[in-house]
Amino acid sequence: FHSGKPDEAEKPVREAIEIGRAQPAGPTYVLAESLSLMADIVSTKGDLEQAVTLARESIKITESLNNKDTPQIDVAKNSLAMILMQKGEFAESETLLTETLESQKRQFGETHSQVAIALENLGNVYFRQGRLDKTIEMLNQAAAVRKVAYGPKHPTVGRTLVNMGTVLWRAGRLDESERAYREGVALMQEGMGKDHPDIAHVLANLGGLLEQRGNRIGAEEAWRESLRIRRSTLGEKHRLTATSMIDLGLKLKSWGVKSDEVRKLLQA
Repeated sequence: FHSGKPDEAEKPVREAIEIGRAQPAGPTYVLAESLSLMADIVSTKGDLEQAVTLARESIKITESLNNKDTPQIDVAKNSLAMILMQKGEFAESETLLTETLESQKRQFGETHSQVAIALENLGNVYFRQGRLDKTIEMLNQAAAVRKVAYGPKHPTVGRTLVNMGTVLWRAGRLDESERAYREGVALMQEGMGKDHPDIAHVLANLGGLLEQRGNRIGAEEAWRESLRIRRSTLGEKHRLTATSMIDLGLKLKSWGVKSDEVRKLLQA
């Protein structure tokens, strides 16, 4: 499943559940984990009702086997919260993610990397509700935790800052958004290399922000660099490279640029 093959994973996981249910000693962690995994599998197929039922059973079994502050329970609750978020049931999803966050703090301390992940997950449910100020608050906290856990220049700090830039953009806070994007992409470039494909994605988004701010020169530079990276890492015929070429060509055309380059870009 985690390698992107849910169909192949479903049969052996169902068999594991059947074996687990038949154990004379009663439910075990293996059964709980199998149920949680099956919940993830069926949710990818769109059967969210069954996914919720499986995830709730997994939590019930896990809690019956141990106290409430364990990684196993946190994983099960996080899985259920993600499924509920897909269903638009944000209140319970928020409650579960808040419980998971507090559990992670008690288990690992306030500045552990797991706490940063929990903060970002909670920020995600706020984002889905349009509660952008709360999302930004969670991402600020996550960035602070990652700086302590990994160091201030780690690329994961950069990713969190880029995510914050996206939310700030959505909130209309364009000055702050650009600062977050630029700081974030600089950290990612330093830690991952300037030609990493993820850098291309961030630069494409930064170009959109800069265009909205009226900075066409900066936007074009960002888009050209994004295209250069994709050509270098993915090849000329990759769909993302083609998308970058067409997008750049359309923007140049909309700005009144007429050249052989624009025609070639639009033919991608």
